[in-house]
Parts: sequence; structure tokens; C-alpha cells
Amino acid sequence: MPTIPNSLAAQLLAQSPNPVLHLTGAGAVAYANPAAETLLGQLGTEQEAAVLAQLLALPTAADISLNGQHYQVAVVANADTRTLYFTDTTARQLTEQRAFFETVFHHLPTGVAIFDADQRFLYVNPAAVRNDEVREWLIGKDNFEYCQHRNHPITMAVERQQKFELAVQQRAEVMWEETVHGLAGTRRWLRIYHPVFDADGSLRMVVGSSADITDRYLAEQETTRARHAAEAAVRARETFLANMSHEIRTPMNGVLGMAGLLARTELSTQQQEYVSIIRNSGNHLLSVLNDVLDVAKITSGKLELEHMPFDLGNVIRIATQTQVFRAREKDLQFVLEPLDLPETLVLGDPHRLSQVLLNLLSNAIKFTQQGEVRLLARCQQETDMALMVHFRVSDTGVGVPASKQESIFASFAQAYADTTRNFGGTGLGLTISSTLVEQLGGNLVLCSVPGEGSTFSFTLTFPKAPAGFVAEQHTPTLHDAGLVQGWRVLLVEDHDVNRLLAQLVLEHYGILVDAAVSGAAALQLFEQHRYQCILMDIQMPDMSGLDVTAAMRRHPDDARARTPIIALTANAFRADNEKYLAAGMDDCVAKPFDEAELLRKMLALHQRSVASAPLFDLHDLHQMAHGSPTFARRILKSFLEQTPAVLAQLQQAATATDWPTVAMCAHKLKPSLKLLRSPELLVAVRELENPAAEAAGRLAASHQLLNTLPTLLVQLQAYLDADSTKRQNTGETSGTV
Repeated sequence: MPTIPNSLAAQLLAQSPNPVLHLTGAGAVAYANPAAETLLGQLGTEQEAAVLAQLLALPTAADISLNGQHYQVAVVANADTRTLYFTDTTARQLTEQRAFFETVFHHLPTGVAIFDADQRFLYVNPAAVRNDEVREWLIGKDNFEYCQHRNHPITMAVERQQKFELAVQQRAEVMWEETVHGLAGTRRWLRIYHPVFDADGSLRMVVGSSADITDRYLAEQETTRARHAAEAAVRARETFLANMSHEIRTPMNGVLGMAGLLARTELSTQQQEYVSIIRNSGNHLLSVLNDVLDVAKITSGKLELEHMPFDLGNVIRIATQTQVFRAREKDLQFVLEPLDLPETLVLGDPHRLSQVLLNLLSNAIKFTQQGEVRLLARCQQETDMALMVHFRVSDTGVGVPASKQESIFASFAQAYADTTRNFGGTGLGLTISSTLVEQLGGNLVLCSVPGEGSTFSFTLTFPKAPAGFVAEQHTPTLHDAGLVQGWRVLLVEDHDVNRLLAQLVLEHYGILVDAAVSGAAALQLFEQHRYQCILMDIQMPDMSGLDVTAAMRRHPDDARARTPIIALTANAFRADNEKYLAAGMDDCVAKPFDEAELLRKMLALHQRSVASAPLFDLHDLHQMAHGSPTFARRILKSFLEQTPAVLAQLQQAATATDWPTVAMCAHKLKPSLKLLRSPELLVAVRELENPAAEAAGRLAASHQLLNTLPTLLVQLQAYLDADSTKRQNTGETSGTV
């Protein structure tokens, strides 16, 4: 590199701590003093070329940064050369930056403290420590010294030390809350430690910050107290409503049930009218109770919807059946417009949809004195996946004034002050209907002209049920009702009237009922007899229905432990039903119970129980066969061939109440049933063989044999078929059946 002749100027440049560069017009270095050579030497070849090109393009003066240092560059340009004089401004800029940040920190409302690696204070702003003397004294001290100086508990310093070490260890920000007790009272602080590391990974400092969150903390506590108070109020309301429901439903079950039984007897015309009034009044009271419970579920956000396949057209037709008779009683014309609906199952909640339609139709009939009530259900759009249906209920009734059309959807609201007096009702129907429609995915819209009538409409979209889904059937046929004849059922109910009612209803269908007034009595009967079904009350004085169910489910006899149990409950909340199912019950029926619904559920559970549980055990047969599958199969085939004839003879004798012949048939079956280890059927056989057995017990046992033996035969045949197929596939010629 060319040099300048040794002169005083050259010596001064050589000794200057500031870099000096002399560049040619092409950007080559014509001269660099030692400081400049050191600066350029820190750059790589490519970086040096880029820096020189940048320097060549500088104006007369500029501020630049190189290798983390800040320089102010003065440029002296000649015709073909440029001389650049660098002044290191790094220290000045750092001083200015420090002054800037200290000014910012000084005026921050948030406390800021900076610590070194030994947890000693390097800086504290006034928001962290207000006293100037203490703040000055604190520099170089640690949290233990500070807490001792301020009479804070030593545990505070220990916690801060732990948080500091955690932040460094995790190399991440750590946050916690701290309570400080002082003369001004108790304050709540949010503390943060944020570690800062050098490029080599060593800890440079930890920045601490703090904010007084006392007001926020107190507000959160107040919010929490208010929320707890509101939740307690909701629980108290739900408890009250649940108790009210239970206390009303329990006697109402007796009133409506006994009225129904009374209606089956021979009554005069006047007596029939009295019974009808009792039943209608009871059903009205029950509907009011259901409305109140629905509103309670709505306001507490606990109204839940089912999602099941159903026939939309069938739901609409069923909902209109009862309303047709009500319209005829008032000499109104009821028009169900032709259903423009495809014949496909949809998914949704048929019960809630029916409830909406019944509410709207009932209101329309109630407020219409002459003219007609009309229901329209029309498919607006159909895709491969869904069905959009428009519903419209219109009437020619009194109508609703425009000023009331929004408010009538509020709870307990009526369009006119004398509505309740003239027409009755609680004012809850539209509230419930509007909410249900919203939950189903639509909006209930009202169009009304006073004196001309009203129209309520809504549109819902139903997903189509996948192929193979079957709509739930709710109405048992007379044949289904006959299937329970001869059953033995355990009824657990401590309420005298409800126990008598349920017993009379079940006995009407030929069911033998063992009634228990307590949980202990129920468990004793459960040990003595086998039952097709158990009807369980929930609230009893000694043991709850849940406790009794749990004890039954723990029975060592697996078949007995799986006996279907149905809760007969006056609690109408869905959460209660879910609790009963979780406790081991199979289904729930609310009081006042519907006979058809109870029979349907009893049959469904019994059929499911029989289908899932094998009625035989071949252990004894295997021992008798001494490992010979041929012998075992011959015994099973012989039983399958001979039993149908015995079953037919048993059927004929039981129909004629020829108990000696029935006992003879049972005796014929006994050896085979013992060999097949079928305890449920053996219990029935022993009952039929007992000469001291009562007629009701014999009837129940004979029906049990007649109903269960065919299932046993089907199961045995399926077993033989499966074993034969397995042997053919594996080529086996020996082994066990």
C-alpha cells in the first residue's frame, strides 16, 4: 500500500485513534492510518468491498455504523480522490441512549429495576421506589438487603430469588403476583423478571418490572363474589324448582293415574264427565309446571336438544291430531295444508319441534273465536345433505297490536291486560317457542293485524339421516303390550298412592308385581326372585334409588346384576336423568308416567338384555362329553329338536290353566336346562313344580318360560352354526363344542 512521506502530519495521523482513509476515484484505498487499518481488518474481503463502495458514495458528512461502533464521517473530496475522517461517537450515543431510556423509565408509571447476574440492583426507577435516598442507596444491593431495610418478610426475598433463578434457567420471562403489607394498607403487585443474554449466551442483566394491580384484583374479587352469588341464586332457584316439580308431580301422578284407572271402570255419563274434568285439569297443571321448568332451563342455559332420526311428516301429523279436536270443540275450521315434504328421515329433536308446533297451534285456537286455524309445512330447498323447511301457523283471531309484537316473546307477557282473565295461560308459550326455534337454528317471526288474525312462521334446516337409520317408534302396539303378560317386576316406591297406582297399572297388563316400600326391602326381594324389570323410585327414606341400584349392580350373579332398572322419578331436569343413568340405571320415566311409554321402555330394555346375555353355559356339557365334540353336538341338536313340541304343549296347558300339565312340561325341560346351566329358566321351572305356588306365581313363571325358551333355542342354534363353520374353515375333526 502506498505511503505518505514521513512528516509531522503523517505522525499525527498514525497516532490518531480515529480512522482516516484516502480513497481513489475507483474506490481503492490509497492510504489508511493504523486505526483505519484495524477497522478494515475486522471486515471480510466481500464486506470490505461493500463498505468501501458505501464510503465512496457518502456526501460531505454522514453517520454510519461499522462492526457495532458508531462513527461520524467527514468527507473531503478532490477531483480524483476522497479523504474520510472518522470520529467514534459510540460512547456519546450510548450516553445519549442511556439518558433517553432513564428519562423514559423515570416517568413510567410502571416500576422498573435492572439487576446484574448476582441479583444486585443496577437501576431503579421512581415508580419502583419513590424515596430518592432509598433509591440511591439500593444500587449495588440485593433483594435480601432491600427487604430487610423495608421490614418486608424474608419469604418475599426468597421468592424473588427463586423467580430470578427460574427466569435465568428457563431463559424466559417469569411472572408472579405479590402481596405487600404497608402503612397505606395491603397492595397487590404483578412482578415480572425478563432475562437478557449476550451473543455468547452469558447473562447480561435481568429486567424487572412491577405494576400495582390492587384495583384490578379487588374488582376481580368483587366479580368473583358476584358470580358466586349469581351461581348460588341459580342453584337455589333450580333446587326450588326441582323440589317444587317433585312435590307437585308426586301427588299429580296419583291424581292423574287414579283418574285414568277410574275411567276404565263402568261409570255413568255424569261420572265420566267428572273424571274428564279431573284429568283435563291435572294435565293443564302439569303443562304449566313443564312450561315453568322449560323457562328455568332456558334462563340458566341448560336447555339441551336431542339429535336423532325422525320422520318430519309424522311429527307434524301427530302434533295436529289433538289440536283438531280442540278446534272442533270451538266450531273452528282446522286446515293442515298438504305436506310438501320428501319422504326421508331427518336429524334433529322431534320432541322440541312438536312442542313448538303444539304451542303455536294451541295459541292460535285459544285466541280465535271464529274462522280457521291453518298449518303449512313446505320444503323450500333440498340438497343431498339437508332439507330446508318453512313452517307457518296462521289464524283469524284477535291479533296482536304492533306495539306489543316484540314484547309478547318475553316471559309472562300477554298482548292485552285482560288476556289471562279471558283466555287463560301463563304467557310462557311464546317465550319457550321462540327460544326453541332459535336453538333449532331458525327465528320465530310474527305478522299480525288486530281484529284480523296472526301468522307465526319460521324456517329450519334439518340434516338428512344417513341411509339405514330408523326413526324411533314411541307407540307400542297391543301385541307389544301383551308381551309383558306374566312378567315379574320389582316395584320400589315408598309413596303409598304412587305404589298402589303403579301396581294397579302393571297388574292390568298381567304383570306380577312385588312391591317394596324401602331400599332394604327391595334388596331382600331382589335376592329371593329374578325379575324381568325393576322400577325404582329415587327419593326414599332409608336408601336412595341410586344406592339401591349400586348394590344391585354389585351382585355376584352377573345375569341378576344386569336386570334392567328404570327410574320412576318426579325430577324432570335432564341433569337428574343423566345422573341416574351414570349410576347404573338403564332408563328414566318421569311422573306422572304414561303407560304406553313405560311399557315401551320396559320391553325395549328386556329385549336388549335378553339379546346381549347368553342364556346358557356349556361347561357341564363339556365335562359330560369328556372332550367329545360329536357327543356334545348330538345333545344340543336333540334339545333343539324335542323342545319345540314341549313348548307347544306348555303353551296350550298354560292357556287352559292346566297347572299339572304345565308342571309336567317343566319337569321334562328341567334336566336339559340344568345341563345348559340356565338359572333364569330353572327358577321358573322350580316355581311351576312347586305344588304350593300361587296362581300368580305360576302364571308369571309359565310366561317366562314361553317368552325366554325361544330365545335360548335361537342362541343355541346360532352357536352350533358358528361352531360348524369354524370347524369347516380350520379342518378340525376333534375338540370341544
